[in-house]
Amino acid sequence: GGSSDRSRALGRSRGGAKSQRQAGSEERQAARQKPTMLHLRVACALAVALAALAAVSPCVAHDGDCQQLLETFPDFAEGRLAPRPGEQNEGARVEPDFYFFLHIPRSAGRTLNFCLMKAVFHPKDRCFSSYGEGSQHDDEEGGPGVVDPATRTVEIDRGPLDALGHPCRFAGTHDDLSVLQSVRKAPGRSNSNMAVFTQLRDPVDRALSAYEFTVRTASRYFHRPPDQNSRKNPNKTATNDVWPWIDLIPIVQEDMRRRHAERKAREREGIPDADAWVRHFDAMDSSRVTYYNRAANATEEVPPSVAKVLPDLDPYDNEVVMPLSEFVRLPEVRQVIHNNQAYQVLGATNISGEHALSRRLRSCAGGEAFDLAVVERAKGVLDRLWHVSVFEDLEGSISSLMRASGWDLGQRGYRNGEKIVRDLGLKVKALEERARDKVAELDLELDVNKRDLIEQHKLVSLYEYDPDRQAELKDAKAAIGRLEARALAIEGKRVKAAALEPEQEWVQDDFGMPEDRPSVREVFDQCVDRAREKKDVRQKTRFMRELRDSWGRQINFCPMARKKISVSTIEEIKRMNRIDLALYEHAKLLAATC
Repeated sequence: GGSSDRSRALGRSRGGAKSQRQAGSEERQAARQKPTMLHLRVACALAVALAALAAVSPCVAHDGDCQQLLETFPDFAEGRLAPRPGEQNEGARVEPDFYFFLHIPRSAGRTLNFCLMKAVFHPKDRCFSSYGEGSQHDDEEGGPGVVDPATRTVEIDRGPLDALGHPCRFAGTHDDLSVLQSVRKAPGRSNSNMAVFTQLRDPVDRALSAYEFTVRTASRYFHRPPDQNSRKNPNKTATNDVWPWIDLIPIVQEDMRRRHAERKAREREGIPDADAWVRHFDAMDSSRVTYYNRAANATEEVPPSVAKVLPDLDPYDNEVVMPLSEFVRLPEVRQVIHNNQAYQVLGATNISGEHALSRRLRSCAGGEAFDLAVVERAKGVLDRLWHVSVFEDLEGSISSLMRASGWDLGQRGYRNGEKIVRDLGLKVKALEERARDKVAELDLELDVNKRDLIEQHKLVSLYEYDPDRQAELKDAKAAIGRLEARALAIEGKRVKAAALEPEQEWVQDDFGMPEDRPSVREVFDQCVDRAREKKDVRQKTRFMRELRDSWGRQINFCPMARKKISVSTIEEIKRMNRIDLALYEHAKLLAATC
């Protein structure tokens, strides 16, 4: 954009220096070209409109080019996956070297990743949390939703005991499958025997959930200045830095600010029916209803008999937040939500390690033949993954994953918080710092010893041929022997100090187990209960308190409200997700056979 503006400016400056005759000639030529330019504008507008209906970029290549691009697009699963459990010979089971959870956003992946898998894996085997997929976000290079994979510094295969020769064995992120390219070989871990598992969700429900999550998260800080840091804990990754929310939250948040300002301006002119009452729902129990009057700031169990009670606010279409119908048509939502279950499985999202190819591939979407080919390609990847499950059968998904992996819900579980892994990493850092200090201290001793050796060798050279200094020569040679022996001793200490060894307790089986030694099932249930309580009590209560319309009506996302979403909006979501819809049906078949 910038370069083309500069070119146009340069062209105008040059045009000012042309002769009148040349200018007249150019005007006549432009006049002859007007019909052609008009036709081009009409054609371009039609192309953009068709692309919008197809939910793709207007820069769509020819079908043949698209098919060839898909055929040559890298297969990130090839040569990297462990054999599926059902394909291994009985009695010859091969344990995968590395487990990776391909976390598709809004598919209960957090429940599987944080509550289940981290109860299964020993803290030393867990990789550090790496949900910073968007931390190197770059809007300049390729439009909305671009993360430069070349500058990403978050490694998915880095664990707390890596420096001690114990590489981590489990990671889960929002990355797409292309991230498997970055998994490094390590002692006891290859990059060709990885168990990759994922969970898909009905694309319509997932799009609705993405809208609800974006609105709720954007509402937390919409009243703050846009440039104000919202992080409470700098050691934790903020949701705003996590893909795909890094692309969506700022847009919805800015829209909230605009609507809030407009609403406040209207309220200064007066609110019609200001004495009306509205229904308020309890965040924990939506069946519990009270009545609220903003003018009197009063809450009653039952409204006055003559009171006017306004209809409830439609959570998906109101003046407070961006309507669902507008949200699902955003270019950024098309970029990171629609059909992105398939793109994550293929490694073709906008955070792919093959960014340029992925962008071209996604721009081809919309043609029936191409979309079908993408579905078949993604099916082929799903068929090779370690385990595939679906959101709608979470309990069945958990049981089949545990069974397929040779784990048991009754086995002892580990603490599933991030803190224990982070603290273990800090202990290793402290160990490394002590080792560096000790090595530096020994290096100083070696330097002093080396200088003393040099002095003694000088004395040997000086006394060797002097018959009157043979006693001193003997002492110098003896000193050299002692200094050389001391140098070897210091070198031994240095090697030992540099060879870090973990504390014995860090690698013991019971490290990280709660004192009451609960089962994986018990740890999982406790984690889910805590997560639900945290989400419902703290976040939902604040959301319903702070985000209201002029009369105090709440935005209450609930199953009943979803049923009232217009058929046209639901059909629009289906049209935009036809690749994911087909892939989801295949995932259900795979889940049923696991």
